[in-house]
Amino acid sequence: MYAALRTAVGGAAASIAGASAGQVMAAPLMLRVERPASREQERLADDVCTDTVGRVLALGGSRVLHGANDVLREVMDRIPDEAVAKHAAACLALAETVPGKVMQGGGDGTGPRLELTTSDTESGWQRAEQAYGDLNAAAETFGHIRLTRNIEHIARSLGQEGKGEPATQLVSGLARTLESRRVKPGVVKRVRKLEHQLASGGQ
Repeated sequence: MYAALRTAVGGAAASIAGASAGQVMAAPLMLRVERPASREQERLADDVCTDTVGRVLALGGSRVLHGANDVLREVMDRIPDEAVAKHAAACLALAETVPGKVMQGGGDGTGPRLELTTSDTESGWQRAEQAYGDLNAAAETFGHIRLTRNIEHIARSLGQEGKGEPATQLVSGLARTLESRRVKPGVVKRVRKLEHQLASGGQ
């Protein structure tokens, strides 16, 4: 499996590729789809492999696609040890922990409006523990960039809700994991800065 870009004569992409026309080919990527390990996984696959659930997983969570969120909760409950359950937990943790804006109205005569959603830090923290309980495994599952971004968002939200201690522990564990995996020092420094802010009661 690989990505390909067809270039136009004289176009910008062609200039970058150093050719007047043709195709720019990415390095091949091996993608292996394993067979379901059980009937339970096979049944859940039909619910997970949909446009809506795929959109939630790709965007990292949703506050409005409730049907997709129900599917993710079912995945967490039924196959909690699989990597997809960690992705499900991560999406739910962000949506439940981090407040956001949701478009409302538009059909009630008042016109569309943005409303700020409330957070459920208790439930969100439980999701976060399932997603990031083993941070080294989480780094393998999510990658360093997404893992860091997700935990930073969740930790800041927890800190704002008065849960500085678990937020600090989560960020501290992230910093140690990134250090052990030799992530760029600048990233680790930023995470350590957030850790100190949370420990001192700031966000």
